[in-house]
Amino acid sequence: MKLLSYFLEANAYLLVFHLFYKLFLQKETFYNFNRAYLLGCTLLSFLLPLVKIGSLYTVQDLQYVVVASTTVVVQNPLEDNLLIFYVTIAFVLLLRLLIRLFQIFKLAKRGEKSEMNGLSLVAIPKLNHAFSFMNRLFVNSELKDIQIILNHERVHIRQWHSLDILLMECLHIINWFNPLFIIIKKDLKSIHEFIADAEASKAEPSLADYAHYLIAHSHQIAPQNLGNNMFNQSLLKTRIMKLQQKKSPGIARLKYLGLFLLLPAMLVLSSLSFAKSYSLVDLMPAQQDTIKEKKTPPPPPPPPAAPTKVKEVRIKNIPPPPPPQEPSKTAKGVRIKNIPPPPPPVEPSRKVNGEEIKSMPPPPPPVEPGNLTFKKSVTITGNKAENFARV
Repeated sequence: MKLLSYFLEANAYLLVFHLFYKLFLQKETFYNFNRAYLLGCTLLSFLLPLVKIGSLYTVQDLQYVVVASTTVVVQNPLEDNLLIFYVTIAFVLLLRLLIRLFQIFKLAKRGEKSEMNGLSLVAIPKLNHAFSFMNRLFVNSELKDIQIILNHERVHIRQWHSLDILLMECLHIINWFNPLFIIIKKDLKSIHEFIADAEASKAEPSLADYAHYLIAHSHQIAPQNLGNNMFNQSLLKTRIMKLQQKKSPGIARLKYLGLFLLLPAMLVLSSLSFAKSYSLVDLMPAQQDTIKEKKTPPPPPPPPAAPTKVKEVRIKNIPPPPPPQEPSKTAKGVRIKNIPPPPPPVEPSRKVNGEEIKSMPPPPPPVEPGNLTFKKSVTITGNKAENFARV
């Protein structure tokens, strides 16, 4: 998800920057400024997502960033398949770029090398056009008006236009899914030709002669994608119109100051729209007290309840429940009821003053004071009941 958010934000920057170029800068004749704008803003589009303004985040956004940076990522089969597909296409495009570079170096090794007016020439006998790559000019020495070609291609070599093309090719490989890069590469190559035409046409008697020369040699020419082609038929009409266009006034350079207004506005907007857990630079870090989560104070304890008066109720003594009885048993199909336990043994009778006194049952256990009353019965045999009563 981090990679997807990064590419989404970077290409959003790139789209806004290029729209600004199309609306305000493309028609101006400040070709070197336009070249610097396209290269600089393309690189900025991939660097600005790494920058954020931390003071614009809320507490919830900061918590999301912390969680996103510390949570263990669970593998998703769909994301893995998309990543494999993305890497496969990028690898194929990189392989195609390497093959083109190999073809150019192979052509440079096969051709005859020479020096002319400070340029490294590679003579290709059967080459029907001329193009330059890095510090070498590939040309057929038998072409007419070769000096015009040298003047034109010298500008490409001295300003290292080939490095611009290689940079855009590498960025296009990384962002192969964005068709906007095709338009940007075409605009950048057009600017290269406008710059070279403006310099080369100064050495000609008139702009019309230079334009006629381009028209005469721009038919049936196979363009070289990595090189700068003087005879590019697709740009011929635009190049001739630019040669005849009136120079832009100096005050038109103020349009480039719009970038200094556009850049902070986009940075603020992206900081509010993306959590940016992949950012590396924080221009305005949030204060420490705003990063911490606001803790809500605990609710106050409820007031103590008023003591309730409990009415004292005197409970009378309740006799204990009877002991549990064993369940009835069956013996040979005959149900036998529970037999009560035998009575406790009775002590033998004693004689008091020659009279026989039968054993008396033990006294009952003491009873707590209450409303219960017990009657005591005593059986005495003999004629001295009164004496026993006194005892």
